[in-house]
Amino acid sequence: MAGAGRSHSRVGDEGIGGWRLGILCFFSIALYYESSEVPRRQMPLGAGFTEVEWFCQTANHKTCPHRNVEIVFIVYPSSLPVHFQASRYEIYTPRLCLRPLDRSNSAALHAIVVHPQVRRFLCDDQIVSDQQIADWVEESLILFQQHGFGLWGLFFATDLQRLIGFCGFWYFHTPPELELAYGLAFDCWRQGLATEAARAMLHYGFHTLKFDRIAASTDVPNIASQRVLDKLGMIPVRRSQIAGAELIHYSIDSAEFMNSYDHSYCNTD
Repeated sequence: MAGAGRSHSRVGDEGIGGWRLGILCFFSIALYYESSEVPRRQMPLGAGFTEVEWFCQTANHKTCPHRNVEIVFIVYPSSLPVHFQASRYEIYTPRLCLRPLDRSNSAALHAIVVHPQVRRFLCDDQIVSDQQIADWVEESLILFQQHGFGLWGLFFATDLQRLIGFCGFWYFHTPPELELAYGLAFDCWRQGLATEAARAMLHYGFHTLKFDRIAASTDVPNIASQRVLDKLGMIPVRRSQIAGAELIHYSIDSAEFMNSYDHSYCNTD
């Protein structure tokens, strides 16, 4: 529904408790989470994968065929690529495919963020120009090339032609602070998609990018955003006034994120 941060960032959309994640790329370390209610099985990894660690957790997943099952499969890079290759950063959740935004997505992204309901919190209710969108995409591509993160486009896994939003990490405020950010097309609100994508970003941020802490911010009137951040385990830490709007700032560190999951069945054999 929206993202985190200021200007083109708020967090919104109601989410669901369970989720899955897969980063499909030729990196070196893989993590696979599943509940003890499902028999353990080795996932086919293919060339380039050298280590698999196993963890287990239980959660209620609306889309999972087994009740109280949550599965996450993550592939971690041994190092960031010298040259940016978008396919290395593809992420799959139960319903979504996340791909780095590229220039071909600019028109679709513009159509999403100028919708009156979307821009209310996402863009401070301002209509952004085509050039602003193009600038966001260019900056995101540079961030991916230099740091391994930026803005991912959100697509339904069953329809990779339609962009339905974005999610990722972006610099906001003065001085700049890296924050979780995402936005969704209006017709995709209230389906748990923002929460699903944001959970994937938290995993990527802590496990792949090795962040110690991830921040987010949302407008005080954006109650739906606050619910999502609560579901992600993020904690409100302060309030601020930016451009006449009152914001709530949230934070979560890697230990808090990992402690929000059940690792009692950990097996790293």
